[in-house]
Amino acid sequence: MNHENTAHQTWLRGYQVTGANGVVQFKTIFPGWYSSRTPHIHFKVRTFSAQHQATSEFTSQLFFHDRDIDRIYTHSPYDTRANRDTTNANDSVYNDRQVDGSVAGSHLLLDLKQSETSGYKSQFAIVLTDENTRPRSRRGGGPGGFGGPPPGGPPPPTVGYHPSLMTGKPTVYNKFAGQSPERLAALSDGLFAIAMTLLIIDIHVPKPEGIHSDQDLLDAICTLSPRFLMYLMSFMTLGIFWVGQQTQLNFFERADRNLTWIHIAFLAIVALMPFSTALLAEFITFRTALVIYWLNILLAGIVIYASWNYAVRKGLLKEDTPPEISAAMKRRVIVAQSLYALGAALCIFSTSWSIGFIVLVQLNYVIAPKIKPLFKL
Repeated sequence: MNHENTAHQTWLRGYQVTGANGVVQFKTIFPGWYSSRTPHIHFKVRTFSAQHQATSEFTSQLFFHDRDIDRIYTHSPYDTRANRDTTNANDSVYNDRQVDGSVAGSHLLLDLKQSETSGYKSQFAIVLTDENTRPRSRRGGGPGGFGGPPPGGPPPPTVGYHPSLMTGKPTVYNKFAGQSPERLAALSDGLFAIAMTLLIIDIHVPKPEGIHSDQDLLDAICTLSPRFLMYLMSFMTLGIFWVGQQTQLNFFERADRNLTWIHIAFLAIVALMPFSTALLAEFITFRTALVIYWLNILLAGIVIYASWNYAVRKGLLKEDTPPEISAAMKRRVIVAQSLYALGAALCIFSTSWSIGFIVLVQLNYVIAPKIKPLFKL
């Protein structure tokens, strides 16, 4: 029963009222896919009192085996699109871990069977407990139906429900917001690209007035050398931080709201780099300008370090991440920030010393020479 006009939309929506046995049947099309999510179907189960007032609501998603998705997507019209970018294996919602260590999506898989007429069919049973309305689920329909206990007695409790998958109470938005590391990576790529481009915008071609010979042009270009030096130094700085952030994201199984905002804060600090670069280029002999530039680097380092600590503490890393990876991540940030701090301290003697030392540190991280003391930094 379609209660909403979905003509010309990319989604379908409808509802049915169950009979006394709690069974409903939906006939629909196999879902398509969108970026960062595996194919899935959203559903709700609402219970009502004798006075027709809603007493509880269970919101969740149903998933399909990757083998079934791949087989169906070889047929028209699904085969007109490029290959999907997300499977069950890397979908952040599907792979949320329950308290017992199981994968949440594995409890919500539909087993497709070829229909006698056309298409596919599947059954799925949901049981809402009377005492706390927390849902218990099992695959397969059976005589027990959706409204009663399945054959063989009640199913074992499912614990540690993902807020966006298994909750018999109204879902809190903040519990399932910002769960895609892929979207964070996309946002990061765009912002870093803009920040890197803005670095060169501050360098202007010499004005033709006063340029009457090649020597005049060379002299004018030489006056821009501090700005080119700052451009080179800041481009390497941004490159180093981009690699650092992307390395972290590669080890994240999923994200959560807090981790997402930590990385947004990191990107806000990155966006300041063109300003601190222009300030130092304009006042290259002033210690204040040098310290502000260093603080920009320091803040970025603190936040990226906090990101990794938070991900480790909240169990957001991939299960196969070796312990030595975490130690290497932390060591990299601490050593780099210590070297940057040492470089900034050299401005007591001369800002030129500070800039020269920082450039050497950055060149080491960019080139990564296979010299043992340097390669391990």
